[in-house]
Amino acid sequence: MAGWHLDTKMAQDIVARTMRIIDTNINVDRKS
Repeated sequence: MAGWHLDTKMAQDIVARTMRIIDTNINVDRKS
């Protein structure tokens, strides 16, 4: 159960990072 919780936390962290990267890329695209 602890391992599953760790995986979930890691997955959420990866999703959050990916969203931030996508958001940055979209902002760059809008400026140019």
